[in-house]
Amino acid sequence: MTAEVIRPTQDFSDILNIPKDELEDSVWRNFWGGLYAVREESPNIARLFQEALVNRNKFIPTSIANYRHLIPRPFNYLLLQEDLDIEIDRLSAIDWQKHIRRITTTKSRELSNLLETKTLAVFNSKRYLPILFLRDMLGFNTNRCADLGCSVNFGFTKLTQITPDAFDTIVNQLDHNTTPQPLDVPEYEIGFDYQQRDLLWTQACYFPQYIQHMRKKLGELEDVYQSQNNHFEAVDLTKNIVSQKPSLEEIIGTMDVVHASLVFYLLDEEGRKAFTDNALRLLKEGGAFIQTDMFDPDLKLDSARSVRTVVKFKESDYKFSHGLELIEYAHSATKDHGPSDSCNVWYPGKDWNELKKSVKNTE
Repeated sequence: MTAEVIRPTQDFSDILNIPKDELEDSVWRNFWGGLYAVREESPNIARLFQEALVNRNKFIPTSIANYRHLIPRPFNYLLLQEDLDIEIDRLSAIDWQKHIRRITTTKSRELSNLLETKTLAVFNSKRYLPILFLRDMLGFNTNRCADLGCSVNFGFTKLTQITPDAFDTIVNQLDHNTTPQPLDVPEYEIGFDYQQRDLLWTQACYFPQYIQHMRKKLGELEDVYQSQNNHFEAVDLTKNIVSQKPSLEEIIGTMDVVHASLVFYLLDEEGRKAFTDNALRLLKEGGAFIQTDMFDPDLKLDSARSVRTVVKFKESDYKFSHGLELIEYAHSATKDHGPSDSCNVWYPGKDWNELKKSVKNTE
């Protein structure tokens, strides 16, 4: 299903036409309540967002889902900039109303710049677990890894200290004898994203209940952040990365794994094609493209928010194999699918056995 792309002339009310049930269940409900209240007070709010959107669309393919998810983050960012002790997860709708009114009045330029130039940068170490599954349970080589759309690229490194419960869950369901091991740092790893790395923005992109947790780990994350300087490139992933940075030619065709988590659903059709072309360029023949996104059971991108990890193998410079489902996610033991932030139950994908054969054929 093609991502719904915002039209430059689209009314701000349409963009924020979030279904009522989703709004009621959202961890952002207090933020949206505050924003709606301020918007009723002043038509200038809608104009500020509308102008930022028009400018954004000139250089970033933007889906409606992307913009809706993005809007709260600049407010988080500016609040964290002002007061690192503020408890964003405890703000009521009235608190948000006060902060939104102040920020849109006194920091409208900074707010517009963030809305026009930033992309989502939610970091969660679990996003890298499919690489561990591919390596430890299917025996795939993961020595050289590239992360597309990661924004930070310290996930692989942090996984050296993680033995995930999710791994145990899938092992038990498959009656598999593998003992879960922390993911070793690959011999070479690189991250790509549109924007330069910004640790405060990474914190601001978290859901409110996790921002406090991120703050506690700030010193540890800063150490890793500094150690990865030679392994990150800011490029537009919806364009040929080598044409933007010719020095990247030396790693073309050398990656064992290219990884992307919840990126495609934010792109329009043209952006998805260019993104896939970059994955093909980076991978060696037989390499794996691991894509976690919102797929339907037939592995077609859709808007139902059923999250699955799909693996494709590079067959040539122009072609991937058909996608095979590695992992299916849900937020309860009854396979009740929900938004990605709630997916805490992992199941073996329907193509597990076929994947085992595919990996063996690539050895």
